[in-house]
Amino acid sequence: MNNLVRVYKTIRQVGLRPVLQVALYRFGLLTGHYRRSTPPIPYTGKGNELTWIKPVKKLDESDLPGFFQGEQTKYEESPERLKLPFQGKCEIFGRQVVDIFQTFPDINRHWTDYELGRVKLPEKDIKFVWEPARLGWIYSLARARVRNLLPDSGVKGWSLLKEFFHRNPVNCGPNWMNGQEVALRIIALVFFHEVFYDDDLPADWEQILAAAVVDHARRIPPTMVYARSQQNNHLLVEAAGLYTAGVFLPDFPESTRWKKIGWETFHQALNDQVADDGLYLQYSTNYHRLMLQIAIWMKAVSTRAGDEFPEQSQQKLATATAWLAGLMFAETGRVPNYGHNDGAYILPLTGNRYDDFRPVVHTARHCFNLASPDEKKDEMTLWFEWLAGKSFGGGRSAKSNPAIQSYKKLSDGQTSIILFGPDISRRPGQADLLHIDLWHNGLPVLLDPGTYRYNDEPPWDNALTRTIVHNSVSINGEDQMTRAGRFLWLDWPVIKWGKEKHGGNSLEASHNGYHRFGLIHEREVVMINEHVWRVFDRLIPENGKSPSPVDISINWLLPSLDWHIDETSLRFEDTFTSCKVVMTPISAGGANPVYEYQVIKAGKMLYSSTGRGIPEEDIVNLGWYSPTYGYLEPAVSYRVLISGITNLEFLTEFNVC
Repeated sequence: MNNLVRVYKTIRQVGLRPVLQVALYRFGLLTGHYRRSTPPIPYTGKGNELTWIKPVKKLDESDLPGFFQGEQTKYEESPERLKLPFQGKCEIFGRQVVDIFQTFPDINRHWTDYELGRVKLPEKDIKFVWEPARLGWIYSLARARVRNLLPDSGVKGWSLLKEFFHRNPVNCGPNWMNGQEVALRIIALVFFHEVFYDDDLPADWEQILAAAVVDHARRIPPTMVYARSQQNNHLLVEAAGLYTAGVFLPDFPESTRWKKIGWETFHQALNDQVADDGLYLQYSTNYHRLMLQIAIWMKAVSTRAGDEFPEQSQQKLATATAWLAGLMFAETGRVPNYGHNDGAYILPLTGNRYDDFRPVVHTARHCFNLASPDEKKDEMTLWFEWLAGKSFGGGRSAKSNPAIQSYKKLSDGQTSIILFGPDISRRPGQADLLHIDLWHNGLPVLLDPGTYRYNDEPPWDNALTRTIVHNSVSINGEDQMTRAGRFLWLDWPVIKWGKEKHGGNSLEASHNGYHRFGLIHEREVVMINEHVWRVFDRLIPENGKSPSPVDISINWLLPSLDWHIDETSLRFEDTFTSCKVVMTPISAGGANPVYEYQVIKAGKMLYSSTGRGIPEEDIVNLGWYSPTYGYLEPAVSYRVLISGITNLEFLTEFNVC
């Protein structure tokens, strides 16, 4: 796609305003405007004479100590995880342990020099620089303190913060490049004050911390135009950061403005970014969780400040909570790995695993009036109620949530199948329409490949966004949409949901993403019983015309378990799950269609029914699963390639037990 066509399509589909906002941001970079409006400030170790608002209740007087005394015998979390900051370490992306501090040789260079490429970034993927700098280890120290595991956690935390301030001068280095990253640090710094304000720390610690919050808050407004252009979590988080700074430092002259901008921007963005059925318009379960977390934080802080959430925001968040809860499996707390997964868990106030969504969903239920009065509160809920200074909610809302239109789910016993088909109205992250997840006993039988990395050398430059690696249908090796950039897909397909058939035991949807080939992809899922599920894929000529012959692939991504294959079926099993996948052509138009069944694991061909070779670069991204950012593990791609067809009906049957 040439540049003029890409610009035209971007304006037509994404919108003129976001395109102009990105252009304005780039103009500010190139002209030096942001260098002037966010000047470097050397670290002096001195503070501001500002007054913090104090916690309503000391942490030791909250419900949290009692929670841990009651839960201690069945609490599975290792205390060693909470002690990582004492070793100068922190956990990122839910599983990787890294050093808290990194050394940057050009740390005194202005952040715009990094953004413009005048200084080489210390990592190919900037997320590995930014993630430790979100100060997530503060939440570990807070949890260690309330569990009486580390009596000196406040002293250690303050020592680490001073080291961070020294290593990251204001507006210098890569950790000041992005307003969202700055805002997440505001939240962490304020939380540190809340938890440790009564500890025996140096006399000037509150003033130094206040100065840091002020410096961070001043960094956000000049480049907020970029966050607005993204129409996503960046704007929500930056707004929350500004509001938080304004609430907790009420005497600072700019606080009233920060609070007003943050409050208004947050609620405007929330209502803009959450669809009527509760879908968060980043088409991602992990970003959906992030949105709920930042909303819970805002609800707690605004409750503390005496600001009442607008009814529209409250209802949107209740609907969004129900949307995510509908995907969550109660046995494990896991959800489909749908859409981009950048490994974010911004307020990890729980001992549960990274991929356990129950703490956020349960807290959101209490926060946004979905919980029944007698519903038990978990650790995360108690943290936010302590921050708010009062209990959440007055019981279940009388309003009912609208029907979910962006995915459909069928369940029978311990098995569920989910068909994803959102109406795309914002930039999608992945070309994954009509992707299917199949779950049994709270664990995935069919996998969504995830993300792995946004920024890397080929073949891993955000490669798991493509249709061919998802549980869907690809034509001629191409995607359902046109990839126009690392984070930009154009030519968005239109989804149509079919009517229920088979007594409500079926799902049906179609999309026109292969209009350029003259074909519509229609997918129907039929539940025979708890163990037997059938998926019918149909490629239907558009407008009744006969298209040119095409080659297609139907891919299924399965866990890396023991597997056995015959000509058209694959069986895999472990201690918990056994599944047989049977692929059967029903009908196909074309002269002499050729069928080839393949098993690919970790980018390597393990089986081909025809025995022909395929260039490794064509399959290098197949047979991989990324459960969280930066982590890749082998999986099994079982797929069929069908050559020379003009229409198709194909059956895949899953027998699960």
